[in-house]
Amino acid sequence: MRILMVTHNYPRFAGDHAGSFVARLASGLVSRGHVVRVVAPHAPDVPTSEVVDGVEIRRFRFGTDGMERVAYRGDLHQRSAFDPSAIVGIPAMLLAYAAAVRRESRQFLPNVIHAHWWFPGGAFAVRSRTPTVITCHGSDVRLLDRGGPLLAFGRATLRRAAAVTCVSEFLTRDVTRIVPELQGQVRTIYMPLDLTPFERVRSSGM
Repeated sequence: MRILMVTHNYPRFAGDHAGSFVARLASGLVSRGHVVRVVAPHAPDVPTSEVVDGVEIRRFRFGTDGMERVAYRGDLHQRSAFDPSAIVGIPAMLLAYAAAVRRESRQFLPNVIHAHWWFPGGAFAVRSRTPTVITCHGSDVRLLDRGGPLLAFGRATLRRAAAVTCVSEFLTRDVTRIVPELQGQVRTIYMPLDLTPFERVRSSGM
């Protein structure tokens, strides 16, 4: 299966914790014989294209080095409209993100798109004709709590997905509470965990 993974957070270098759980899932899928390509924002001093652990990574450019830090600060969903870097950087990233998802959908011809976070990636992915799985991680669920147009947008996005998953039972209950039309349709699928640190502690006898 050809899987296009869409995320605004993915490791930029060895040992980077940003989106490391997404990377573990991607490499795990490759180990099972699938072809996986990741679409993610570019960051300073990082290649725009590379293969890591068998995963093809395509990082889209959207501005200067300073602008290209906005996706990796860990607070994309909470940035203030009065934050100078957000005023320019976030709209530029979103426009480039949407274009990158369209481009990779055409070129890579995936069987399925797996979008992490309903916003922004999921909202762009469901516009494709390719079946899309959206995984909610937490910060995007809190966006739904804000109500109003954002809630309406989120509901429309999630309804268009072929499947919706959450990484915990808590989040699954929250999504189905906020978007009741998804009741019984949201699955809890835990993200893969790197057991290596725990094995080291156990083998050391600590």
